[in-house]
Amino acid sequence: MPEIIIKTENAVIRQKKNTILKNVNLEIQRGEFIYIIGKVGSGKSSFLKTLYAELPLEYGKAEVAGFQLKKINGNLGDRDLLMAYCQKKDKEYWRVLYERYVPMVYGVALKYLKRTEDAQYAVMYLFDELMGRAAEHPLPEFKSWLYACVRNYCRKELQRRVAGGEVSLDEEVLEFCDEFSLEIVRKETAKEKMLQKCIC
Repeated sequence: MPEIIIKTENAVIRQKKNTILKNVNLEIQRGEFIYIIGKVGSGKSSFLKTLYAELPLEYGKAEVAGFQLKKINGNLGDRDLLMAYCQKKDKEYWRVLYERYVPMVYGVALKYLKRTEDAQYAVMYLFDELMGRAAEHPLPEFKSWLYACVRNYCRKELQRRVAGGEVSLDEEVLEFCDEFSLEIVRKETAKEKMLQKCIC
């Protein structure tokens, strides 16, 4: 029997209390390739944002990769999502929180490790690895903690390569380790927020 990856039943897509789409019924099976087409402003982006929980699903049902979207409010802050994950042990909350920072995780890993396949592996590996660790200790600020974890993972991976004779730690890598600080991440985040405002 084909595996259903995305399923919606009578879903209502809303943004800022405005109904964008209603009675959305859809099934997408593993391996299926589909297009979402429509005029500008017809609701394509709002629909996709609902599927990855950036917009909350208020009415109807939607399931993505086994996760019930109605359980999660995409407008929750980092701290609220982390607290919900720790208290309920529901990894849907962790998924939404982690996916917010996948571009940062991938970018830092790529800068260190240089190879796209290694950066992609780091994103997947850290998703599982950090899920348990995040629930063990109170985190003062999730983004800073996540950044430090990615950096430490990459440094260990570089050390492993050096020990195996794959690469040498050249000056460029060492300079990056010293200078790529959280301040840069914060500046990039500010730029992203400004860009989102312009787009919206």
